[in-house]
Order: sequence, then C-alpha cells, then structure tokens
Amino acid sequence: MLKFSSLILLAPLSFVLSSCSDSASIEAPAAAAANKSFVDKPIALKDLVIGTNISKIKNAKKISGQTYMFDMEYYGGKRTFMASVNDKGDVFNFKTNVDGSFNSLQSALEEKLTADNDKPVAFDCKSNTFKPDSSADISIKTCKVAGPSESLKIEEMRMQPTAKVAGLNQLPTVVLSVELEGTQLAADVNAAQEKAKGDARRSQDTARKQDL
Repeated sequence: MLKFSSLILLAPLSFVLSSCSDSASIEAPAAAAANKSFVDKPIALKDLVIGTNISKIKNAKKISGQTYMFDMEYYGGKRTFMASVNDKGDVFNFKTNVDGSFNSLQSALEEKLTADNDKPVAFDCKSNTFKPDSSADISIKTCKVAGPSESLKIEEMRMQPTAKVAGLNQLPTVVLSVELEGTQLAADVNAAQEKAKGDARRSQDTARKQDL
C-alpha cells in the first residue's frame, strides 16, 4: 500500500520537474543571446586602455579642464581621439570618429572581441529616429558591448535633409563614432562632480544666511 502511494506522489513530481526542464530549455537560447553582448576580458582600442595616465599617451594636448586630444592610427586611418580624465589624470573615456560603413565596423569589432574572448560576441543594438524640425530627419543607431569594467559603444548618427535640390534628395550627413568608457571610473568621476556641486550649493546657502 505504501509503495503504491509513493508512486502516486512521485508521478506529479516528475511531471513538474519535466515541465521546469522544458521551460529552462526554452529560456536558455534567449539568455545565451543576451550574454553575447558581455565579455569576460578587458576591452581596449588597440593600445588604448582605460585607466592609463594621460601623461603616458604620446602628443596628448589639454583642451579643457579634464579633456585631452591626440592623434593615433586606428581602423585604417589617422584619427583624432578625445580623452576624459579624472583628478589623477587617469583616462576614463576615449572617443573618436571614423569613416566607412557602420556594418563593416560592427562586424570587424565583433570578430576581434570574439577572438579575444574565445566565445561568440555580438553588439546589443538599438535604433531611434526623430524629426527635430521640418528641415531634417535624424536616425541614431547605437550598439554596445560590456566588459568587466568597460563599455564599448559604436554609434551612427544620420541626418537626412528633407529639402530637395533640383528635385533630388540631398546626401545625408553621417557621423560614425567609437567610444570606450570605464564604467567604474566614470561613476566615480560623476559621483565626485555631484558631491562638489552639493558642497558648492551648501556653501552658497550658508553665505546667504549670514548675509541676512
């Protein structure tokens, strides 16, 4: 009698376990696809590594408080890079514009990241289109890959004038950019800036109260 009851109890349990297993197998491909935009190894743009002190980058020139500019060969041409640094001079953001096809750039970077990480890597992409006024249509495509402490973003901004010349559409203006950011370093810089703003506001409030 006990053996028969055990079989009755086990039957529903095995059905539940089988259902869970089926659900997991359905969810697994979606999870695997999402994980393709995350890499295990640090991301770099050739020799440019997040956290490098700006003093070690050849010909870097200061153009504002925490922003530097320098030229470097990248993706088949001489590019002008912008570098943002923290108070210690450590770079937390590199950005440059490139020419060529967005799809070709995306494919080339995915191939490199796949080889570097010994697993398939694919950008997570989103597109947005808007019309700021009647003069142009603007579309922006943004693709990202995240690393342990970096985020790599490629972006295409395409502006298509709506006015026609001699009955023909004008050529669009296309800007293609590559940006590498240190997520933790950037967060630390933003937190320090917000703290400084808060301290300045409190100092102003104290000065106003003393001037009553």
